[in-house]
Amino acid sequence: MTMEDDPIEEYQSSLDDLTMNSKPLINALTMLADEYVQFAPRIVQVIESRIQKVAHSFIPISCKFNFFNLP
Repeated sequence: MTMEDDPIEEYQSSLDDLTMNSKPLINALTMLADEYVQFAPRIVQVIESRIQKVAHSFIPISCKFNFFNLP
C-alpha cells in the first residue's frame, strides 16, 4: 500500500457509505476531496466508477445511452 492509497481508500469508504441522499455525508465527501486535492485524478476515478456501478441499477436502459455520452 502506498501513501496515496490511504486517502483514496478513505474517500472510497466514505463514498460507499453514501446509500441515500445525505447532505452531511455529501459535505464530508466534498471536504475530503478538498483536503486531498493532490489526489484529484484518483478521486475522480473513484466517483466515475461509483456512478457507473449505480447507474446500471437506477437509470432506465433508454436513458443510459444519453447519460454516458454527454459532451
